[in-house]
Amino acid sequence: MTGAAFLFVFTRLATVALIALAGLGFGTLALRGFERVAPGERAVLATGLGLGMLGTGWLLAGVFGALTRITVILTVAAGAGLALFSRRRVERPDGRWRLRTTGAAALALALTALSLVSFRALYPPTAFDATMYHLPMAKAYAASGRIAPLPDLRFPVFPALNEVLFSGAMLLCDDVSAQLVETLFFGLAAAGIVMGTSRAAGQGPGLWALALWLSSPAVLSLASMAYADMGLTTFAFFALYACARWLETAESRWLRLAGAFAGFAAGAKYSGLFFGALVFATVLLRAPRGKKGRAARDVLLFAAASGVWWYALIFSGTGDPAWPFFGSLFGYRFWSREDVASLLWSLHRYGDGRSLGALLRLPFRFALGRSPSEPGMAGAGLALLLLAIGVSVRRRLCRFPAAVAVAYAVFWFFTTQQPRFLLPVVPVLCVLGALVLAALTENARGDSRTWLRRLVSLGALVLAGRALLEEGRRLRFSPPLPVSLPQREAFLEQLPSYPFYRELNRRYGSAYSIYALHDESMKYYCEGRHLGDWFGPNRYADVPVGSGTELYEWLRRRGVSYLLVNESPMFTHLPDDDFFRSHFERIYARGPIVAYSLTAPRAVAAFRPAVLSSAPFRVGL
Repeated sequence: MTGAAFLFVFTRLATVALIALAGLGFGTLALRGFERVAPGERAVLATGLGLGMLGTGWLLAGVFGALTRITVILTVAAGAGLALFSRRRVERPDGRWRLRTTGAAALALALTALSLVSFRALYPPTAFDATMYHLPMAKAYAASGRIAPLPDLRFPVFPALNEVLFSGAMLLCDDVSAQLVETLFFGLAAAGIVMGTSRAAGQGPGLWALALWLSSPAVLSLASMAYADMGLTTFAFFALYACARWLETAESRWLRLAGAFAGFAAGAKYSGLFFGALVFATVLLRAPRGKKGRAARDVLLFAAASGVWWYALIFSGTGDPAWPFFGSLFGYRFWSREDVASLLWSLHRYGDGRSLGALLRLPFRFALGRSPSEPGMAGAGLALLLLAIGVSVRRRLCRFPAAVAVAYAVFWFFTTQQPRFLLPVVPVLCVLGALVLAALTENARGDSRTWLRRLVSLGALVLAGRALLEEGRRLRFSPPLPVSLPQREAFLEQLPSYPFYRELNRRYGSAYSIYALHDESMKYYCEGRHLGDWFGPNRYADVPVGSGTELYEWLRRRGVSYLLVNESPMFTHLPDDDFFRSHFERIYARGPIVAYSLTAPRAVAAFRPAVLSSAPFRVGL
C-alpha cells in the first residue's frame, strides 16, 4: 500500500471511528443507570444510542441553520472526550463474557467480515438509491447547514436520521466516510446478535447466529452502501433487545431504553414505526396489570423524545406528518394524487400477491430460502422460520423472537414485499435460528451433545465462510481502490453520463440546470440543479415530446439549459422536427446517454462546451 493509499484509508476509517467514539461517549452518559450491565453489552448499546442522539442533535442544529463543520467537530469532540475521559467503575456486572474457542472464532469471523465490507465501502458511491436521494439529501444539508424540504429530490422529506449522520461524516471528511457509517451500523448489529444470543444460550449459539447474519450476500452488500436500511435495522434490533431484557428482568430502565431505540428506528425510516408499535403492544400484553399505564407511558415518552422531531419537521414542511401517505387528508404538497397512487402501486407490485393463499404460502417460501420476489435475502435464517415457530411453543426463550418474526413478516407482506425491506427482522431471525439449533442439540446426551454442537459450529463457519469468500473474490476482481481525485473520476466513468456532469461542474459549478430523462440516479454527481423523476412537478410523464417547440418552452420555463436522455428505458422518442434540430444541439453521446444544449440558433457556438465536442472521452481506468 502506497503512502497516499494508506492516508486515504486511514482518514476515512478514523473519521467513522471518531463518530463511533462520540456515540459511545454520549450513550454512556445516557446509560448512567446501567453500571451493573456487562461492559461489552453496555458499550454496544451505548454506541448505538449515542449515534441516535448525535443524529438528533445535528437535526436540531440543522433546523436553525447551524449544521456546520464547526458544529459537527465540536459535538464529535465532546462525545469522544466523554468516552475517553469517563472513569466510571463497573461493579458486579450481571453477565460476564469470557473469550473461549467459539468466542475467538466469532471474533475472527466478525473482524474478517468487517474488513471486507469496510474495504468495499471505501469505493466511491454508485448504488442507485444512494446517489439518487440518500447522498444528495445529505450533501444538501451539509452544504446549506439547514435541514428543510428539498423539492428537486424524489422524496423532498422523510425521516432522515441516517442522512443527517451522513451529512456529519461529509462535513468531517467525504462521502466515503458516509458509506462507512452504514458499515458501523453493520458491525453494531453483528455485535448485538452475538451478545443477545450468547446471553441466552452461550457462546456457541452466539457464533451460529453471527454466521447466519454474515451468510446473507444482501446483508454484506447493504453494509457498504449509503442506504438507510442498516441503520434502521440496528436501531430496531436494539429496541427489541432492550424489550426482551425488560421481559427477562422487569426493570423499567430497559423499557425506557427500548422506547428510545424505537424512536430512533422511526426517525430512520417510516417502517421503523412498526417497532415502536410492537414494543408498545408487548407492554400492553406483558406488563403487570397495575403497572401497564406507567410502562406504556415510559415507552411513549422515550420514543417521542427520540423520534418525534422528524415527524414534526415533516409536518411543518408539508402539513402531513407522514408525507405523502396521508395526502388525501392533509394535502399532497410536492406531489399529486396520481403520484401517490403510482408510489403505492410500485410498493405493492412486488411479491406474490396479498391473498389469503399467498399469506399461507409465505412461510414455505421462507423455508425454501426464498422471498416471494427474489432469492436469498436472509439466507439460512429464513429457512429456520417454520422450525423455530414450532419449537417456540415449547421453548420460552424462542417465543418472543418468533412472535416478532411472524408479526414483521405479516407487516412486510401487506405493505411492500421488497426483499431488502426484510433486513430489519433478519437479526431476529438469526438469533431465533441459533436458539432453535441450541434447543435441538440439548436433546442429545453425553459426549454426543458436545460433538453435535461442534458439528453445528463447523457448519456455521462454512456457511459464513462461503459468503465471505465470495465477497473477497468480488473485491479481488474489482478495480484498484481510487485514492486520488483523478483515480476517483476514472472509476466513476463506468457511469455513462458521469463525464458530462463532470464537465458541466468544472465549467459552471452550481450555476446551471439540467433536465435528465431516466437518469435520476446521477443527482448526487450533478452540482447544478438536476430535474427529472417519476414523481413530482418535473415528472417524466409531463414532458411534452409532441413537438420541439412545446418541449423547448416547457424546459425553458423551468430554467433548463441542458437536456440529457437515457435512451435505454425510453418508451417514447424525442421530436424530430426542424425546431428541435435548430434549438437542441447534440453535444454528448456515450452508450445510451445523449445530451443536448438548449440554445437559439445564433448562440450555438457560445453555448457549446469545447470538451463536449466530437472528441471521444477516455473511458475506464
